Amino acid sequence: MAVLEFECPHFRSAGDERALFDWLERLHGVSRVRGRGTVVRFSLSEPVSDETLREVLGLYWRYGIDPGPLAGMETSENRHWFRAAGTFWYASVFGET
Repeated sequence: MAVLEFECPHFRSAGDERALFDWLERLHGVSRVRGRGTVVRFSLSEPVSDETLREVLGLYWRYGIDPGPLAGMETSENRHWFRAAGTFWYASVFGET
């Protein structure tokens, strides 16, 4: 099981904050979503499905969360789309241009 954490973004409202937690909690394979202070931590069952990884990428993008730690989710099975240059996450995740 992978454990990820990130600094909370600046929420625009209580509903915006709830939406982030609801989104995470609805994802297949995500469990133990916890916010403590300014940090959100959650667990991901492994292997992480392509659909879940795409949703996490979208959530991170939407909330301006650094997706760099997601690079560790790369596998030989998802490399063909996850490491595809030109995607909106590529440079942020892999630190390459």
